[in-house]
Amino acid sequence: KDFLCSCERCEAILDDTRIFRCPRCSREDAAAVAGAALPAAASPVDAVEAIVCSACGALTSQDVAELLSVEARVRGWARSRLGLHNRGGELQENGDNTGAMLA
Repeated sequence: KDFLCSCERCEAILDDTRIFRCPRCSREDAAAVAGAALPAAASPVDAVEAIVCSACGALTSQDVAELLSVEARVRGWARSRLGLHNRGGELQENGDNTGAMLA
């Protein structure tokens, strides 16, 4: 995988697949700013240079660290429950209380 993708999504400054709720204004428009090209083994957290709210601007490094910490917990939780999805991508019911994980 020694190539650099130059598609529209990869070239975008803001990563629209990583949207956060802004800790200042509570709007759900804070997007991760993609970092420079990283080795394939690098984690998505390593690729974030900043998180920018469309209303408030760039978040502080402390705010970014807190949001990325929660994101990492959610990522781990989601990966541990891959069986919740069927092949068609529809959510399967299993009675799991997903909201309790972040409480």
